Amino acid sequence: MRPAWERHRPVSIAEGGWEVHAASDIPYPGRHIPVALDEAGISSLLDDYHAAAQRAAYLELDFIEIHAAHGYLLHNFMSPLTNNRVDRYGGSFENRIRLLLEIYETVGRAFSKDKPIGSDLGNRLGSGRMDVRRECHACPKAEGFGV
Repeated sequence: MRPAWERHRPVSIAEGGWEVHAASDIPYPGRHIPVALDEAGISSLLDDYHAAAQRAAYLELDFIEIHAAHGYLLHNFMSPLTNNRVDRYGGSFENRIRLLLEIYETVGRAFSKDKPIGSDLGNRLGSGRMDVRRECHACPKAEGFGV
């Protein structure tokens, strides 16, 4: 175990860390440069969400929450600060929420239609950041997937 004063530094792959993926290759200050997910990576991510939802259904869980806040991967795709993609997952707000909506769709196909799927979108108000009014525009789109 590292001493306390070193616990908040990035862990290299050689030290047992892992490759970080993101919407774009924009590093957080003092951290590794993330690898922008390509179409194959996004497809694999969707497959992983589908498989997880199937396991949740098999276990007869009562609900699923998709975490899309606090700077994690899905929030990273939704934010204009961390998403500078020029494909169908970047640019406009509708494009930046596309991955989240695709996840809702794949999870909804695998999980019980009678059980809720929730989502934590979080928000960070301010110049160029997520705007709670815009986030609410994602809600009617999500309702079609049982969210």
